[in-house]
Amino acid sequence: MGNPPKGILTDQCKAIGKAVETVFVGVPHRLWLWQILQNASRNLGKLSKWKEIEEALRNVIHDTLDPDEFDEAWGLMVEKFGIHDNAWLKETYEIGGRWAPPYWRSTFWAGMQYEAVLKGKVEVEKLFNFNSTHKPPICDKDMIVQYVFQKAYTNTKFLEVKAEYNALKLVSESNTASLSELSVYQAVEKLLKPVWKKKKTFIVLCDKDKGEFSSYCKLFEFRGILCMHIIKIIEFEDINVIPERYILSRWRKNIVRLYEDIRVL
Repeated sequence: MGNPPKGILTDQCKAIGKAVETVFVGVPHRLWLWQILQNASRNLGKLSKWKEIEEALRNVIHDTLDPDEFDEAWGLMVEKFGIHDNAWLKETYEIGGRWAPPYWRSTFWAGMQYEAVLKGKVEVEKLFNFNSTHKPPICDKDMIVQYVFQKAYTNTKFLEVKAEYNALKLVSESNTASLSELSVYQAVEKLLKPVWKKKKTFIVLCDKDKGEFSSYCKLFEFRGILCMHIIKIIEFEDINVIPERYILSRWRKNIVRLYEDIRVL
């Protein structure tokens, strides 16, 4: 197509991995987290505490933000359940840099880390687009984030934003400093099912005049949607305009995707 892909996701196949490294030199290559979790079920599912282990594993994966946190939480998990000697778990941990989100949060992956591949993708997207236009989910029009993203995004992506909004009750914020036009906040999030911490503190930066926000969780950089920490600051600062840079074209319901009209004979 003239340009290399920005990233490649594959299953855990050594032959495919070697081919990707040879053909797409320098392109980030990750393993499907969805498949890793499926393999976890196959290899650990017969353990008596599997359900608890699965919940802890998912929390370690999704609640850690950098490799150091991931290592610490993983160690506590295997110690808690006494699963140090599981061969599959050891091997999977050793290649964590190829599949675990904490290693990749500064890179945009559009949320494609754990979902299974949809079959009949074109037909599914056409249905999504129709429903997004004619049957949008209910939103609170007094809340700027809900109103803007319900109007702009497909139903599926709006519900992801709304889930972040619904989690605001878990977050408290405090203004810690002001550097010229830049405000620095601490957003404290309560973790519902903690593995190694009950609360986490995120630094959130806000430049109200420039309409720029950033959070240490890097959810926007990683998945392309605003996180609960930034949404909290938007409400706290009483911001009534969402900058265009945070409304990505790829999620908009009014984008015409040319491949949708290609006939397959």
